[in-house]
Amino acid sequence: MLAAACLCVACGSSSSGQAPASDASVDTEAGAALDAGADASSAVDAAPVDCTVPGLAPLRSCDLAAWPVSAPAVAADLTTSSGVTSSSLTGKPFGLELSKDGAWLFVASGSGTTSAGTIAVYRRQGATATFDHAVALPPGNPTGIRLSHDGQTLAVCVSDQVAFFDTSKVQTGAAGALLGTAPTRSVKKTTIDVVFTADDRFVFTSLEYDAQVVVIDRATRAFVGAVPIGGDAITGLALSPDGARLYVVAEAANEWRAHNPAGPKATDQLVGSVTVVDVVRAETDAAHGALGHVLIGRAPVRVALSPDGNTAWVTARGSNEVIAIDTTKMLDDPDHALLGKVAVGAAPVGLAVVDHGTGLLVANSNRFLQPMANQTAMLVGVRGIGGGAPMKVLGQVAVGAFPRDVVSDDTAAFLSNFNSGSVSGFDLSRLPAP
Repeated sequence: MLAAACLCVACGSSSSGQAPASDASVDTEAGAALDAGADASSAVDAAPVDCTVPGLAPLRSCDLAAWPVSAPAVAADLTTSSGVTSSSLTGKPFGLELSKDGAWLFVASGSGTTSAGTIAVYRRQGATATFDHAVALPPGNPTGIRLSHDGQTLAVCVSDQVAFFDTSKVQTGAAGALLGTAPTRSVKKTTIDVVFTADDRFVFTSLEYDAQVVVIDRATRAFVGAVPIGGDAITGLALSPDGARLYVVAEAANEWRAHNPAGPKATDQLVGSVTVVDVVRAETDAAHGALGHVLIGRAPVRVALSPDGNTAWVTARGSNEVIAIDTTKMLDDPDHALLGKVAVGAAPVGLAVVDHGTGLLVANSNRFLQPMANQTAMLVGVRGIGGGAPMKVLGQVAVGAFPRDVVSDDTAAFLSNFNSGSVSGFDLSRLPAP
């Protein structure tokens, strides 16, 4: 049986099975266009990558050839053996979260417009999720959802705010579940992902097109400050197991675009970054919370951490890959921090760590070439990656159209199928051990 430690954590180029190279404004997480001509100097962190030195290792190189595109992989079909289930809902599901006891599944689902979405509440039994009721969200476009570590509060990203809910009242559908909202001050109204700090006192949330991660006080629901991120399309977040570091994904890195003014314009051909934020510093001095960053693949979108926090896995949507980084070397020895990469399906987005860090579940969205066709989720073995062992794709499971995010526990995984209006579930214990 597989066991899982999950940190869930956006969302394709030409012959690689993704968006056409001529498309400079493809849809990203919140439905807005990434402006490839944006000011590349609008936000930089404490340790910008030096792309002026030739021959740099990939994590510091602004040479596009350092980040080639892999052909999408195809793997053995594990659909039947995994016992896949599917549950429909009204709307477009984005983020998912499990209750602390695993008995409930919460799905942030939008209407496809700016009208109010819902938290779709499912009773969960094994790999089966059965819709029970829905809880209304404030008007706007719902995206990420996260449970506090104490299990008492759900935070949901909705356009330019974070909505806080009483978990017990969400589960029962009782009145007064909405505790209140906190402003993120997102000018573009694209608040995407959210995490609670280890002590649950603060919330960090990514603003996709405002080049920031915002800090919010959980108790007062007040805006505390904003950490500037040196890139565009700020999406996935992951908190280190010790709560000291926050890892932030940007689909396009400022310095890469500055060094490639005549280079590719399509979103998924731009090289992105992962920024490391000092959590304690950001809580009191957000403007100086970023410690530094590295470059990481074409259009990286989600990040997940190993149980010990020493490895970060990133889905590179534009490269059709999952890329592994040694977090202990990211800032101090970036030339040796790249652990490896593996080709997965077209335009991977959602990512979860399973089997105590020896496996990954990857949602292959293929969202640009086949947005309405059923896609796959892949199981990737990563055992021994820190010692030089390669990552291996072990099989794939059929899911719905545009699988966006994934959440898992010791026994099952659930994926939001954005364009199918459904949630897929499958039994991890029936899949090969990584």
